[in-house]
Amino acid sequence: MPGTAFRVFAQMASGALLLGRRTYEGFAEAWPSRTDEDGFADRMNGLPKFVVSLVDELRLRIHPVVPECGKRLFEDVDRMALKLAETRTLNAGVVIPLVGKRSNLR
Repeated sequence: MPGTAFRVFAQMASGALLLGRRTYEGFAEAWPSRTDEDGFADRMNGLPKFVVSLVDELRLRIHPVVPECGKRLFEDVDRMALKLAETRTLNAGVVIPLVGKRSNLR
């Protein structure tokens, strides 16, 4: 499943969004005015959004691309012990790891 198709599938299957404060602020500014033919923007705007400051589980999408510049994702984050619970690889080489605090994952 290509990355975009997976993103749409995952979003359509979600019941809510958990966002950090900074991400929520960016979403709140950008998404209300977005539209698209697939219904992705309507789904993003219609989902309940919860702002969290403590993350017990993290799902990332790692694309096989190395940018020349950009902001580090975990630049200002305190170190914590994480455990890899599962990994999914998409056709385009995109890897989706599920990591979380060791105490929360089996």
